[in-house]
Amino acid sequence: MFRRNDGRGEANSLQNHFTAYLSVAVERFKRRYMEQLNLRMFREPNCDFLETPLESADEPDMLAGLPVTDLLESEAIFQALRSMTPRDREVLLNLIVYEMKPAELARKLGLSYQGAMSVYYRAKKKLLEKMKDGDQK
Repeated sequence: MFRRNDGRGEANSLQNHFTAYLSVAVERFKRRYMEQLNLRMFREPNCDFLETPLESADEPDMLAGLPVTDLLESEAIFQALRSMTPRDREVLLNLIVYEMKPAELARKLGLSYQGAMSVYYRAKKKLLEKMKDGDQK
């Protein structure tokens, strides 16, 4: 049968102490987290003015004139890269061809490390799918 915690007895007293300890610990953690977040936001400079759009209308083709086109052995790779979005193409070329570190790419794109890597893996998957489609045609 269920009995209400009336605060009497050793078990109920321990339960009350533990509940109080837990609520204080959660409150302190929350306060510390918010202070660190505010401090981080205060210390980090605002870099909005440095951002450049990845898809600009005045840039006709990212692959035009690059030595990458000479290095490609397969026409299917070239056509698959040409049909990708500029952002996906930029991520793939920076990580694979120019051997940029993922952390640098993440900073360049304004994403977290995981975000940049997820963009990379999705772009790589799209590239492989487009190459398979090109081979089947």
